[in-house]
Amino acid sequence: MRLTADRLEWRRAERRILARGNVRLEHRDAVLLADEAEVDEAAQTFEARGHVLLAGPEGRLTGERLLYDYATGRATVSEGRGLVLPATTFTAKEIIREDRTTYRLMSVLLAVGLENIKVICEHALLKRSTGSR
Repeated sequence: MRLTADRLEWRRAERRILARGNVRLEHRDAVLLADEAEVDEAAQTFEARGHVLLAGPEGRLTGERLLYDYATGRATVSEGRGLVLPATTFTAKEIIREDRTTYRLMSVLLAVGLENIKVICEHALLKRSTGSR
């Protein structure tokens, strides 16, 4: 994991890192950008706030707040938008990225495929196929 920001504060006793301004976290093949963040090394979590963007090879998530468990890869985004490649977009009150292929969406507007089919629902489970076509 690599973390950069305008201001970094290391709280050794708490095993926490506070980051403010132009926060950038690189972990494996994902990049997270935000206004501010807090890393809890003991819990292996990363909380980002303000103009959050999580991007990786499968797509991207944006929102105002993100809680990311970097041990499991699970991310929860509040008031978010997402893109799952190749052509699925969504807006939701809460987005839970459980793994590279599975997203749980609450209060969602979902647009699927190049035909831009729109679905509005309270809860949705989006599972991306990993097989080749």
